[in-house]
Amino acid sequence: VNTPRLAALAREAAAEEGFTVVDAAPWMAGEDFAYYQESMESCFAFVGTGLGPENHHPQFMVDPAGISQTARYLARVAVMSLGVLKRDFGA
Repeated sequence: VNTPRLAALAREAAAEEGFTVVDAAPWMAGEDFAYYQESMESCFAFVGTGLGPENHHPQFMVDPAGISQTARYLARVAVMSLGVLKRDFGA
């Protein structure tokens, strides 16, 4: 389960990048990220590339334009997260 404050941060970063945020349906997949979430605040976010087949489908195709947009989004999340840590720990 995502930490509410980091989920809000991820949503804010997505909005600042012009992304549309859609809540994902609850999902019970085998994902090791859950182990991180047991010990620290975290947020697991999916980034889509349109309405085509999902990433494990044989017809999945990446929109090359989505790569740079996603990189900018993840960089923004990282910078914003560092700001949270700085406020929390005075680093």
